[in-house]
Amino acid sequence: MKNSSERRNGKRALSTTLIAVVIVVIVAVGGIAGYFLVKRPSISPTPTTQTVTVISNASFSAGGTTAGADSFPFDWALSTGFFKKVLPNVNVQGFPGGAGDVIHALETGSIGVAYAAGSSAITAIAKGAPIVIVAFWMNTPYTTFVLVRSDSGITNITQLKNATFANSKPGSNDAIALDLVAGNMGWNISSIHRVYVGSTSGQYAAVVSGKATATVLNVWDLQFLRSGKLKPIYTNYLAWPGEVIVANRDFLASHPKDVQAFIQAMIELARVWYGNYGNSTIQYLVSTYNYTVPQAQAFLKLSYATNLSTAAIYVSAIQNALTALRLAGAITNSSVGVSAFYNGQFVPVQPSDIPYPYKPVVPPLT
Repeated sequence: MKNSSERRNGKRALSTTLIAVVIVVIVAVGGIAGYFLVKRPSISPTPTTQTVTVISNASFSAGGTTAGADSFPFDWALSTGFFKKVLPNVNVQGFPGGAGDVIHALETGSIGVAYAAGSSAITAIAKGAPIVIVAFWMNTPYTTFVLVRSDSGITNITQLKNATFANSKPGSNDAIALDLVAGNMGWNISSIHRVYVGSTSGQYAAVVSGKATATVLNVWDLQFLRSGKLKPIYTNYLAWPGEVIVANRDFLASHPKDVQAFIQAMIELARVWYGNYGNSTIQYLVSTYNYTVPQAQAFLKLSYATNLSTAAIYVSAIQNALTALRLAGAITNSSVGVSAFYNGQFVPVQPSDIPYPYKPVVPPLT
């Protein structure tokens, strides 16, 4: 005889199945329904089973991107009220527009410290933004697909030399990723035709509708492949961290303890995220982002910093990024030295002769 929990689970499974059937029907009859299938889902809070304690009672503003799959642990933290438990007086903001918006908020001083894409942070610092890297957070390098419509007949990246690409916003991770793809192909990035559409869902919709021919997205944004409307034709691998923790230089100078507290909170978030493996973390990825269990398990192989040692700054990684971004033309300032990009007062700094040890992780597609 089924207990009450099993009956509830059965009802939930049935409801999920019925909803899935309805969505499939809508897709079949609606020309733009694919867009709604990949809109960023509303997040259902999943309780944590890990015990957390207050790190700081200070009041300040912090943030991070909520665009793309790299932000899933941060999304989860916002949905569960994690930051109110560890930083109860801090205004922690999510930026759905991506790393470009996060960096702009840091530049203007509306937030003092945040996490943002490594590529975006390094590019902004090279261009004179008053920010500095204070820790690495998601050590796994950002890996991207170049995506086109499945019915386009395009099968090779060389066919996209004069194509229109959809990007979310200037300075975003996907925009800089496109620069890097162009650099690999020997294209002049100043001649790339881009349309900025505000979000990752907008990128998907622009390609599906024909507004753009292609786009560049995180390989872990699996919802953009699930509809079957887009296909990957090229994969680009990087050799530096996907996400870093960055501070406004003036804020760092006047509030170093607050910067340290945010670093500690992000490390604690990663510890709790992994500590819930097999329980709420897997459940969250499956229920919120429609990952399969194997995909959710693979996502847990991405390396987020869980202690000060794994939050270490690798000088070689910053050098890797500078070399690639300069070759691509995304950074034109050749005089700024690598020491201008980081502050090593909070986490260890690994010197330039130590190779960056973290490798890309690509998801199973089923």
